[in-house]
Amino acid sequence: MFYLFIAVILAFPLLFAVRLVKTAHVWVTRRELRKPWARIWGDAVGLLACLGCLTFLVGFGSTFALDVAEACVRAENGGTSEGAPHTKDDFDGVDESLFPVSYRCVWRDGTTHERVPGFVNPTLYTFMAGTAVTTTLALASAVHARTGRAGSSRRTET
Repeated sequence: MFYLFIAVILAFPLLFAVRLVKTAHVWVTRRELRKPWARIWGDAVGLLACLGCLTFLVGFGSTFALDVAEACVRAENGGTSEGAPHTKDDFDGVDESLFPVSYRCVWRDGTTHERVPGFVNPTLYTFMAGTAVTTTLALASAVHARTGRAGSSRRTET
């Protein structure tokens, strides 16, 4: 799990840097790209992938704590440990998963509390679906642009 976290942390800045360099290169050279729709959909793929990585980091980052029991008590009680319905002694453990991102505090009486914000998983699924759709559109645009030029130069015989 640690290696996955490191990979995600490194992937986001890397994707952002690649996107920034490509955008700067096109802006500086001011060259017209031969496949503008493929480029636009490709940019959307990169943007949605970066936002998906950032969303995953927000969810995954909310699971870190030095004292897990204390963090669970505070999360359940709105940030303070005074007057909480459960104490550190009632803490039983955590159930966690990477996908969907989940970090559930479990108490001895059977109650649970989710520490990952509720918006993380639906937003992550939305970015994943958007990335899949824009990847398909980028590939279709590139293939269409290629076959459109090749098809116009062919001669048909009757």
